[in-house]
Amino acid sequence: MRGGLGAVEILFGLQRATLTHMEVRITPELEAELVHVDSRTGRTPQQFAADVLARGVEEEQRILSAMEQGIASAEAGRFLEDEEVLAWLEQQEAAERS
Repeated sequence: MRGGLGAVEILFGLQRATLTHMEVRITPELEAELVHVDSRTGRTPQQFAADVLARGVEEEQRILSAMEQGIASAEAGRFLEDEEVLAWLEQQEAAERS
């Protein structure tokens, strides 16, 4: 951390990418949380931020993939009408109750 500027420099090694250094501006509140968590885990703020960023990117990729699959299915005509989904949900709830 640099004098409370609210910035974290993140270093990460990406293959075939030119981005190796990034500055991310964060709120003072988030900076305080970051310092608190990294002090509990024994990681530097940079290590902790890089880990969190990597998990966020993985999650974003998972969401985008699911959306792309859904769009492809809909474009191929593989989808259910609202009424069909609601009926299926009602069947599932009834099965759970019995």
